[in-house]
Amino acid sequence: MIRPFTKQAKDGPFDYCTVLLDLRDWGLVPYIADFIDPRDLTDSGIETDTHITVIYGITENDPDAVQACLDSIPVGVFFTVGNTTIFQEDDYDVVVLEIDSPELEALHQAIRETVPNEQTYDTYVPHITLAYVKRGMGMKYAGEPILPGQVSGEVFARDTVMFSDFDGNMTKLSFPSNKDKML
Repeated sequence: MIRPFTKQAKDGPFDYCTVLLDLRDWGLVPYIADFIDPRDLTDSGIETDTHITVIYGITENDPDAVQACLDSIPVGVFFTVGNTTIFQEDDYDVVVLEIDSPELEALHQAIRETVPNEQTYDTYVPHITLAYVKRGMGMKYAGEPILPGQVSGEVFARDTVMFSDFDGNMTKLSFPSNKDKML
């Protein structure tokens, strides 16, 4: 059952709260800068906060509601990094790395069904955004590896997610198997 949308007054600069897997520790930005031709970039450029969005569009600043959803996935999230591909928008292309993860999809769905949110896309497509390039320029990056020795299909794990509130403040939330480490 989808909970009804109740708009909450927002005091911060962001319209929505977000849940994401923080991947800044991967250090992808220098590799992305070498991978993408700077002449192809839009004003949005390279994504510097490397992450996988679990869900965008949460309308209440309530990390506890999200934590309850994490409790339904006891061991964390495993994900496989796939090939480089693109999303085509009206005015630009988004260069992304494909992500495969049944756990991410289950977590997205659990949050979507229990935490008030607004969604602009019907389908959740897990990915890591690399860069925003001019319309029509993205295809030349599709299927190309961005990391030296990158192996498509390598499996990674995360036992925490970040809840980003209306001000962009981050709260670390843990899956049940990691809660004792948070003390």
